[in-house]
Amino acid sequence: MLKKWSNLQIDLEFLSFRIVNFFRKKGFVTKLRQFDNDRLEIIALQPHASGRIKVKVIKKDGNVTIDFRVEENKLIKSLGNLLTFFGLGFLFLANVQFLETAIRVETEFWPFLEEVIDTFRKNNVEV
Repeated sequence: MLKKWSNLQIDLEFLSFRIVNFFRKKGFVTKLRQFDNDRLEIIALQPHASGRIKVKVIKKDGNVTIDFRVEENKLIKSLGNLLTFFGLGFLFLANVQFLETAIRVETEFWPFLEEVIDTFRKNNVEV
């Protein structure tokens, strides 16, 4: 899902710190990649899961765009029935469980992010 905020002069370090902490509290291992001062990517992985969550943050001309993507293992998804036939259904099950977790995390992520941005706007805090 993609969301945009206009007229938001937020520091990406401030925002990325809060997003990384959100995922860590949910039991994810995170990796932060900052491409330049206006673009970063946070990858969240769960131990023993077959997919990952990727959050891209782009700041341009006072606007902030955040893209939340769930990337599942396409090979496991496409071979689900075949894996089950050969006794490897647990891989397919792990993929389904990851997707359920990712959906739940995304429903919690957007209200969390709105709260962070609202708090920032009210306090006009820049870290």
